[in-house]
Amino acid sequence: MQPEAVFFDMDFTVLAVDCELAWKNLLADHGMCAEEDRVLAQHYIELHDIGKTPRDEYLQFMLRDFTDRTTVELAPLADRNFEKNIRHKIYLDALRTIAAYRNLGIPTILLSGSMRPILEPIAGHLGIDEVICTELEVQAGRFTGRVDGLYRIQEHKVSGAIDWCRRRGTVPECVAFYGDSMSDIPMFEIVGQPHVVNPNEPLAAQAAEQGWQVLRWQLEE
Repeated sequence: MQPEAVFFDMDFTVLAVDCELAWKNLLADHGMCAEEDRVLAQHYIELHDIGKTPRDEYLQFMLRDFTDRTTVELAPLADRNFEKNIRHKIYLDALRTIAAYRNLGIPTILLSGSMRPILEPIAGHLGIDEVICTELEVQAGRFTGRVDGLYRIQEHKVSGAIDWCRRRGTVPECVAFYGDSMSDIPMFEIVGQPHVVNPNEPLAAQAAEQGWQVLRWQLEE
């Protein structure tokens, strides 16, 4: 049965890399953030993988890169991050899967806790129909260092998907979701078609217990 819509997590689901780690590395390369941010970003990724992201701490860690910088200043950096660190890390299987759904006329939605300025070049390349993510507040063309709305992780990721379904006249049981981590379990539990991409051992075990489909995606054939 075809889903009425398909939601995709981003990091380690569509990509074989964390786009925010790549962003931190790019900024460090340009002297725009502290060098030790590289190691700290990797630490946060490891916590996320087991569903233990310290949300407020991590959010402030990311927001400080945007505070008082202009949208014009950061847009080229996001494009550079995509070309240098992201493009070659997109799973071929993800590209094919997204294209197949779109060819069937099924809406594809990127559902990510990452920040829109980082995601936009990636979503554009993927041909994703919509993006639900963490939005940043902008005043007079500058990022304020605050979130505009909800930080789209954990329960706020789920609420974003539920709200989208409500607006489109469907329900989560009629949609599909692709994710990779323990943090995605709440999404796997509410959708009708859960797809677990390249899971670690604990998630693979839970997927087997719940009957969730497990996929092994690769960068190339």
